[in-house]
Amino acid sequence: MAAAEVAPNVPIVFLSGELLKQPGSAAWAAARAQVWEALEEFGCFEAIYDEISLELRQAAFAVAKELVSLRVETKQQNYAAIRYPGYKSLNVDEALDPAAARGFTDRMLPEGNPAFCEAVCNFAEAAGAAVAVEGAVRRMVLESLGKVRLSEYAPPTSEGEAMLILPPHTDSSVTTLTLQNHVHGFEVKTRSGAWVCVNPSSPSSLIFINGDAFRAWSNGRLYAPPHRVKVAGGEVRLVAMLFAVPKDEARERNPARFRPYKFLEYAEAFNSLLAAAGDDPTSVLPAFCGYAAPEPKAET
Repeated sequence: MAAAEVAPNVPIVFLSGELLKQPGSAAWAAARAQVWEALEEFGCFEAIYDEISLELRQAAFAVAKELVSLRVETKQQNYAAIRYPGYKSLNVDEALDPAAARGFTDRMLPEGNPAFCEAVCNFAEAAGAAVAVEGAVRRMVLESLGKVRLSEYAPPTSEGEAMLILPPHTDSSVTTLTLQNHVHGFEVKTRSGAWVCVNPSSPSSLIFINGDAFRAWSNGRLYAPPHRVKVAGGEVRLVAMLFAVPKDEARERNPARFRPYKFLEYAEAFNSLLAAAGDDPTSVLPAFCGYAAPEPKAET
């Protein structure tokens, strides 16, 4: 009798505020190696970051519940372009700017909600610091952070198996950081083709995900994983997402395997390309900007 296949686990990288202040140290180098290994094979990893406190999580999702409970007409003012049955998102552009966070709060909650505004700013700052695990990532990501999204995944109306709420897709961004409430359901597809459940192991956990722009920048060395959301049970899944988007054309190493492209043009074409991609979301980027040569395989 053949042994049952064991699903791989998404790698966990332990970070701390002290580690991020010690570039060049042995601990920094070890964390950097773990990050690159995870991004080459899985395209994402779980970062346990000690400055994401339980109190911060509780405060963020307490106000998030209030926000997603607003009338549909109110939420439609800031809905993201991608929507599926049971899935909707609210965008906060330029989220690191306190004035932008206040403007978003004023539009959605005219009577005011200082706690929500503060929670958006605190999450963005803490999540931004978490990605400073390597010099190039810090320069590329932290200088271009600009959008926070609060996503709501409605549970199925009937009991039973988990229901697919968000179909498989890749992210058009450089990177995505997510902070979720206690309701699981996020799954990623590894480079080898296995679907893996990503259930954060700590209240201090963030999930770091490669986007298509990072895949292009690395000439395909870094994997941008297809991911999906399946929800079961009777509770709403809430996720705060922090996106990094390039300010100009994606920069690529020689020899180029992708044509240079402008992010906004790719973002505008993304939904139609995703619809045409069928079961292979990884084909969206090549369909848009093409390959000049085969993608390199990760070293084993």
